[in-house]
Amino acid sequence: MTGVSASAGDVPTPARTRWGQALHTAAFALLLGCVAGRCFLAELPMRSSSLQFVPDRMAAGDGPARPGGNPLAYETDRSPGSRMAFAALLLTAGVLWALGGVLAGRLTVSHTGLAVLMGAFAVLSLASVFGASDARAASSAWIEQVSLMAAAFLAVQLCRDRRRFALLAGVLAAVGVVLALKGFWQLAVEFPQRTADFQAHRVERLGGFGWDPNSPQAALIGKRLASTTVTGFFALANPFGSLLLVLGFAAVGLAIDRVRSAWVSRRRAPGERKPGEVHLPTLSAVLALLAGGLVVAAVVLTRSRGAILAGALAGAALAGVLAARRRLKRHRRKVLLAVVAAGMLATLGAVAYGLRYDRLPGRTMTFRWHYWTGSAKIIRDRPLFGVGPGNFATAYSQHRRDEAEEDIQMPHNVAVHALSQYGAAGGLCYLAVLAALLLGCVQPRDPEPPRVADATWPARRAWPILAAAAGACVAARAIYGPGGSLAGCAIEWAVLAAVLAAVLAWTSWATGGRWGIPAWSAGATRTALACGVAAFVVHNLVTYSLWVPATAGVCYLAAGACVARGGGGRRRELRLGAGVVALGAGAAVVAAVGVFYLPVHRRLGHSASMLRALRDGRTAKALAEARRAAEADTLDAQAAGDAAEIAILHLRNVPRARSAAMGRSAEAFAAEAIRRDPENHGFRRLAGNVAWVQAAWASPRFARAVALGDEGFGAGRINEAEVFWSRAEMDPNAAGLVARAVEHFAAAVRLDPKDARLRVAYAATLCNASLLDACLAQLDEATRLDAALPGESLVRLRDEERLRIDMLRARAKLLLRLRRATSGPTSSSAS
Repeated sequence: MTGVSASAGDVPTPARTRWGQALHTAAFALLLGCVAGRCFLAELPMRSSSLQFVPDRMAAGDGPARPGGNPLAYETDRSPGSRMAFAALLLTAGVLWALGGVLAGRLTVSHTGLAVLMGAFAVLSLASVFGASDARAASSAWIEQVSLMAAAFLAVQLCRDRRRFALLAGVLAAVGVVLALKGFWQLAVEFPQRTADFQAHRVERLGGFGWDPNSPQAALIGKRLASTTVTGFFALANPFGSLLLVLGFAAVGLAIDRVRSAWVSRRRAPGERKPGEVHLPTLSAVLALLAGGLVVAAVVLTRSRGAILAGALAGAALAGVLAARRRLKRHRRKVLLAVVAAGMLATLGAVAYGLRYDRLPGRTMTFRWHYWTGSAKIIRDRPLFGVGPGNFATAYSQHRRDEAEEDIQMPHNVAVHALSQYGAAGGLCYLAVLAALLLGCVQPRDPEPPRVADATWPARRAWPILAAAAGACVAARAIYGPGGSLAGCAIEWAVLAAVLAAVLAWTSWATGGRWGIPAWSAGATRTALACGVAAFVVHNLVTYSLWVPATAGVCYLAAGACVARGGGGRRRELRLGAGVVALGAGAAVVAAVGVFYLPVHRRLGHSASMLRALRDGRTAKALAEARRAAEADTLDAQAAGDAAEIAILHLRNVPRARSAAMGRSAEAFAAEAIRRDPENHGFRRLAGNVAWVQAAWASPRFARAVALGDEGFGAGRINEAEVFWSRAEMDPNAAGLVARAVEHFAAAVRLDPKDARLRVAYAATLCNASLLDACLAQLDEATRLDAALPGESLVRLRDEERLRIDMLRARAKLLLRLRRATSGPTSSSAS
């Protein structure tokens, strides 16, 4: 098949064909490297403050903080940079594919219906970006999802070649084996060391990350550190379990095909082997079975009940398909309808149970029911375009139920997440793309699969691709992995490279080698990989792995490869427009790098410098770098919020004559953070803290009165008149700042009405501002919210926090009586 060139009537020369094939090989290698490399990173599917683990940060009403603490706490989160870098690389792989097709004279798009669906999602989800509160989070999440779907699209185009499919399945199996070994290493070595270290230095370790040893966060961290649930390179077990489902089924399918190959080889030539000669196909099959067993065991060790159950169902489906393949092929539509009907009935049954009892069986599923019913209010309020990609957490805070313990980042359900982020327009399109991929995975192969480049794709091309995949994994870990000493990191990279090289060498031998891909149909591997993809999606009914970059990338890549080897689907050959498509794709990648990657990269560089300066106690340098970080990325609200906190940190180190100017600078940064993300309650609370600190610095008399009120009352030595009348003697500037603090705290409570601790902080501000009736109302509501939580909840108020509520309530009532005794009944309220 010679194809049609990009220019009419032009027959491609052999040199151009070779260049086109080389570009397709490069695109495939880049695709594999990007997806495999991310499995070795702890990328977060959400953004966070660079100061989240810096100790001695500013607290409500406590005044300026001091730098110091564990130097390990001063590390910036590099996952935003890795997410944008990998998105750009995946899109670059698409450009290489398009250019390769133009040069080879045959730019053919397979499964054009799926491509149109993906394009429609890109457009409709972009509309959701423009209505999002946090524009940076929305734009970054949008380009990431588009790039992940581009990975599936490229797999559909490139894996029609059975050699490429075999290499892809082998790389996935190899990554699964390496991650399984990492899990066993955690269980045998890392967990005992971590637990012993935490028990010996508990207060020091928690203090190094800015956590009170008696806080709920500390209790949660202690519980997690005592757990023996394997997580690989990730932070949580559920995403790791989802990832191992796909990788494990790739390994299991490879093992089944190698066992078949060994069986056929033994039957064909039973007398050709010499006595004592090792039957290499059998050895390959045994190693493949061992690899599959390792990954399956790692899935069990994650203790993710959803992943284990989804894997068991998919395993049963795989056994049934392999045992009755021909019969199922004849009744494919009936079986699919039965599976879909069973899934819908199970979903409707769960919904009916939840509506009847307002919970689901088990504590974990009840948590999720609370997540989903709260998220339903988001969908109700923003039905068409949703709240925007990456903006779920902000919206959920406004709709969280009283009983819901956590202020979650994800709703733990793929349908709820898609509809809340993208609305009906983009969300239904997203779900349609997933459905189309799943249907393509179960599409039976054509009687005569397309022979795409089989005759011109020598097996020696496998080694450069495998080397590129291994190199990408090590490079990803080296560039975006956790920091540490150079020697320690070098040892980790060397061990990772050696293990990867060994496993990939076996993979190449098991999928190619002497018994070769031409003699291997990979039928069981494709079926098993399709089952792994289906198990992954089923697991995402109760988790969020489709929004974690590494796990989602593997799912999309595997799904695209299965769709490609199934054949079918419409194909369209671009002729005159091929060059335009390639140039347009290249221009889009360049624009994406300029708009998405470079601002994030520059901001991360300045944030890293800011943290280094904080570690050394140079707050002036830290403030300068924080300001540059906020200016480098004009969409990033968190960078502006970090600058506000650093300005308050620096306030202690400037002369009092300059303190007012520094306070105004902090206030300006906080206002900028609110402007960039107006629905984020955290920035409103930050602005309230900034105003409160400014008031304390503007009026030392007021600051002393507040201290006497908090400390003296607790010791039983309160001088009510001094506290009350010091409020009246406060200078007008401080009074205005206190009023602004109250206003910002009120806005924060409106945006996060279910946070009992936020209401206590607001009540303390109201009390010190002499808005006593409003203070009592907030304390009552905080008490009610705390009582609504389950009794065993880790986020319930602690004893010392309840004591603080009692103290604030007693103080407010005492001051109310004093006020009424001296000036008669008055009313006080807060907006």
